[in-house]
This record gives sequence, structure tokens and C-alpha cells, in this order.
Amino acid sequence: MTEIRGFPGEYQYLSNFYPYRIVFKDLVFDSVEAAFQAAKCQNFSDRRMFVGIAGADAKKLGRRVKLRSDWESIKIPIMAKLVRQKFENDPALL
Repeated sequence: MTEIRGFPGEYQYLSNFYPYRIVFKDLVFDSVEAAFQAAKCQNFSDRRMFVGIAGADAKKLGRRVKLRSDWESIKIPIMAKLVRQKFENDPALL
């Protein structure tokens, strides 16, 4: 099986780091990755730290936050919801 290590060129839009407006828990994020990292946080003020930052920066910040207690059981459904939102809301990406 071939490992996917990125989405260069014309396939950049497939990346969770691709700049795209995502709404999660009443906040607007600049990428799926930023919204996903924010979802790790239990409270609104902590999630707000991820607004307005790029996906790579969000990933770095996400390594330093206190994880919500249920993170392991909800992370996959949250990622699916965020990716679905990205593609369902933009026919050009779909």
C-alpha cells in the first residue's frame, strides 16, 4: 500500500491544511485542521485560540492543549463531520 504523504499541486484542496472556511461550535476557522485541533478543547475560550491561524500552526498549538476527556471516542466522528462540511458546502471542491 502506498502511503499518502501530502497533496501537492492540483490536489492541495484535499489536505486538511488547505485554507477553507469551516464553522465548528459557533466559531469560524481557516481550515479543517484548525477546527479539528480546536475540537480537542472542552471550553469555548480555549477553542477560540485556533481562530485565525493556519493549519500547521493549529497543529502545533493542538499538541499543547489539555485534551477533553472524551477525545479518543469523538475525534474520528468530528474529523468526518469537518471534512464532510468542507466538501458538501463547495461544489467546486466536491
